[in-house]
Amino acid sequence: MVVIQTNEKNGLQLSFEKILCNENFDNCTNEVAEIIAVSGYNQRELGEIFKEYRKNFESHKSASLELILAYIRLIIQDLEISDEELLNVCLLKRFLRIKEGDFIENKSDKIAEILHHQFYLLYKNNRMEEILQEYRFRLQDLFDLSYDEFLEFERESIEGALRNGADIFEFDTYYPVNEFNSAEISNQKKSLRSRLD
Repeated sequence: MVVIQTNEKNGLQLSFEKILCNENFDNCTNEVAEIIAVSGYNQRELGEIFKEYRKNFESHKSASLELILAYIRLIIQDLEISDEELLNVCLLKRFLRIKEGDFIENKSDKIAEILHHQFYLLYKNNRMEEILQEYRFRLQDLFDLSYDEFLEFERESIEGALRNGADIFEFDTYYPVNEFNSAEISNQKKSLRSRLD
């Protein structure tokens, strides 16, 4: 039996190589990124970093969140989030001690920037593709957002799509119609009635 061993890097390692080329964090977070770029999730090496910085690991939270955001920006470029990518984000959050609510509490402006761009890409054709619904759920999971928090980020993009002629009934999301221009809603209702007749 012949065993062939390759030194090919996986998607996570390649992503972290890109991150290291374009970003600079604090020492602790840079070390974590370097280990992942070279070894992936090497628990022994990552554990040593945690031991070294344990006393003030909480002070690295902002840089840790920035590292995860950098990875998220890379994985969402293709409007797909694979199971492996979602798992990688979960593992990063777990190792870096990121708790539910940390993103929205500390980086809501960055989340808004990322999500608004993603919603623009999703809505630019003035309708939602069914296949992209799972993608929206995964976006919500990446940032540990509640349904209401996610909708608040999405609202502005929906309003822009409606102003550009999108049919409100094509959206697979909740949108309080009484908050949008009543003339637009009347036009949407007429459009629906004509399709039903």
